[in-house]
Amino acid sequence: MKPSIGDLGPQKSKATRSDSIAPERRPAKAGYSPKFVFSVTGPLALGRHVVVGDFEGYVHLLSREDGSFAARIRTDSSGILAPAIALDATSFLVQTRSGGVYAFAIQ
Repeated sequence: MKPSIGDLGPQKSKATRSDSIAPERRPAKAGYSPKFVFSVTGPLALGRHVVVGDFEGYVHLLSREDGSFAARIRTDSSGILAPAIALDATSFLVQTRSGGVYAFAIQ
């Protein structure tokens, strides 16, 4: 007969990766200030590139072929709010947490 979960007795909890990260660098939780969250937005595939924004307000263009960095563009220091939006095959739009709206064209 196989033991059920209740038969195993008390279990020790293992430390998770977020337990070892300083509180100001832990993933966001409800009510947690996004100021200290280190992350990037969801990706936007645009031509030969993938576009992501980060918490410092940078927009990164990565090569779809090998993931190498193709470009890095600074907006403002408030961070990128959401994934970039494609305007056409070579241009996209991003919005920052402070309300800035930036349009970029890939040449």
